[in-house]
Amino acid sequence: MSSFDPSSTQESLNPYAAPLADLGAVETERAGDDSEAEIVRRLYLGHEAAVKSVGSLHYFGAFLGAMGVMGVAVVMTYSVQRDPQLPTFAVLAVYGGMTVVNFGLGYGLRHLQSWARWTETAFLLLGVLSMVAVMIGLYFTGHGGLVVTYLFVLLIYFYVLYLLLSPKGTMVFSPGYSAIIEKTPHVKYKTSRIVRIAVAIFLGLIVLGVILGVIGTIFGDVKVKS
Repeated sequence: MSSFDPSSTQESLNPYAAPLADLGAVETERAGDDSEAEIVRRLYLGHEAAVKSVGSLHYFGAFLGAMGVMGVAVVMTYSVQRDPQLPTFAVLAVYGGMTVVNFGLGYGLRHLQSWARWTETAFLLLGVLSMVAVMIGLYFTGHGGLVVTYLFVLLIYFYVLYLLLSPKGTMVFSPGYSAIIEKTPHVKYKTSRIVRIAVAIFLGLIVLGVILGVIGTIFGDVKVKS
């Protein structure tokens, strides 16, 4: 005679369990949401990368500022008078402040923070106004040839403003896009190897120049003392 286990029937007919059809629908819906998030991410990935590259430039500015702080500190340490003057401290304070600001903006833009977007916009607008004033002054003082250089920099400012204030920029800095990034960590923007090598060489030359400048300052002071 076959045995009958009522517990197995109760488990299979558990009234509190979600229907299998509903579970399948939930999984399908979740997969559909992830797929839609990936489509949106790839649609805005280029703009996202451009904004983050501006943040990388601020990191680079922070790096240069830190190198400047170290250079000024070395000059102060090996100064002939051994009594640093006020301008030296002022330069040190300026480099230190620029380093902190650049690092903060670099972090904020790399992480698509809204406060960094509007802070960067404010700095850029001030820069545009000051550069326009300088260009007008150069034109009326007979130095119109220099206006072209300032105009080129001005175009870069306008491009960054476009990255921040365009509809795509608004989307990239939105909380909804942050949620999309969390859902699509596997989607990455690929930078070409040539660009990476060029950037590495450029940074290496700058570091080498700063090191040689500091060494020259130290040995120059030693020769003066001797």
